[in-house]
Amino acid sequence: GTTLIKAVHISEARTAVNAMRAAAGFLALPADPTIAAGVQVRAQHMIELRFYLNEARVAVGLPSLGFTDPGPVPATTVVKAVHVQEVRDGVK
Repeated sequence: GTTLIKAVHISEARTAVNAMRAAAGFLALPADPTIAAGVQVRAQHMIELRFYLNEARVAVGLPSLGFTDPGPVPATTVVKAVHVQEVRDGVK
């Protein structure tokens, strides 16, 4: 089946990544007005989350994550449930 990725999923992932960033002494991600109900989730959202999560992980002494799917293409809106799940798992 298909899992619909919603803006709330991206917002929740951003909150978790920001918590990891705070633990690493980094600033929170800048606000992104493109993450809102009714707005299509973009691949760029996941690319940024992955980058900023790995930056924080390395800073706190954790290994950088390798992702099972090389990832979304920036100009697309293709975001898979596995992309969101890997970010969620990476902040635990």
